[in-house]
Amino acid sequence: MLCVLLAKLFQLMMTCDYDPSGFRYSYVVTFPKPNECFSKSLKCDDFRGIAISPIMSKVFEYCILDRFKDYLATADNQFGFKKNVGCSFAIRTVRSIVDNYAIGGCTANLCAIDLSKAFDKVNHNALFIKLMNRRMPVELLNILNFWFSACYMSVK
Repeated sequence: MLCVLLAKLFQLMMTCDYDPSGFRYSYVVTFPKPNECFSKSLKCDDFRGIAISPIMSKVFEYCILDRFKDYLATADNQFGFKKNVGCSFAIRTVRSIVDNYAIGGCTANLCAIDLSKAFDKVNHNALFIKLMNRRMPVELLNILNFWFSACYMSVK
């Protein structure tokens, strides 16, 4: 019975381009980073925040991911925020490319950019334009736009 009710609720949310305000609220719990907490007086950068979201919101997210997975595929060269892929895969790929250049007698120049705060500064309108160019369904764009524009959180 619960599955049927949730399916109806999520269907209604997608049809109306709306999600309840409780879905958009989360709170952040902060923890000191392990190596920083005993050696000096702490600053804001010495803490890691973990967002706690309502369980119903997380279930809705998983439903969206499952329903629209074909539109949310990423390139093989993306290593962050992907299941079963991580830093070691990126290092192995870079190493393989550099080795191929070295075997061929060429030099390889590398440049590293720290994008750790990039998501915090992303222009959401530009992101939505990119999603439109990928032919995302309008219902997904609308719910994401509503979600991004109306979410809020507090720090506990």
